[in-house]
Amino acid sequence: MDLQTLEDMYNNSEWLMDEEPEPLIGDPDCPDLAQKYGPRGHSCLTVFLGVDDNGSLRCRYKDCSTLDLRDGLKHLRLHHFDHRPFICLPENGRTW
Repeated sequence: MDLQTLEDMYNNSEWLMDEEPEPLIGDPDCPDLAQKYGPRGHSCLTVFLGVDDNGSLRCRYKDCSTLDLRDGLKHLRLHHFDHRPFICLPENGRTW
């Protein structure tokens, strides 16, 4: 129930709608409930990653798995929240 509440809060958040970086757990703009499920100082999306029996990180959504924190966050942003908070820059560093 808590994770559903957090998912609803995130889906209605300004940072998600505006494609801004998500808050970190412990930040004032991150729901207090997130601290129950995710590590302080990391993306609030980490609440949707859990550890399975063999110690590997996995996505808490059905039939999704991951290997490490970075890939897990990338997976959540792309597949579950359609969140793209980063601007792609060409190699020369200049925007279009």
